[in-house]
Amino acid sequence: MARLVLRPLWLLYKETLTEHGVRDKRALRLAHVSFYEGANTLVRLLDHMIEQGNLDQVHKTVRDHARHLDAMYGEGPQPRTPNH
Repeated sequence: MARLVLRPLWLLYKETLTEHGVRDKRALRLAHVSFYEGANTLVRLLDHMIEQGNLDQVHKTVRDHARHLDAMYGEGPQPRTPNH
């Protein structure tokens, strides 16, 4: 079974913040809380969609967000595929 581990993702996010000049402890704490609240909300949303049997919508949501993140971080937009 796959596990969702957010700590490495948070560390990458934190590194990005500090590279862009955010070093204030208060700002980093707020970013930390916001990061985990956002992750928690996303997991709850996906869980709800799965409980409702919307697996196609879950897959589409994950694909769309992954494509968006790839574009943001320079990997370029991924081609859209209707079934995957």
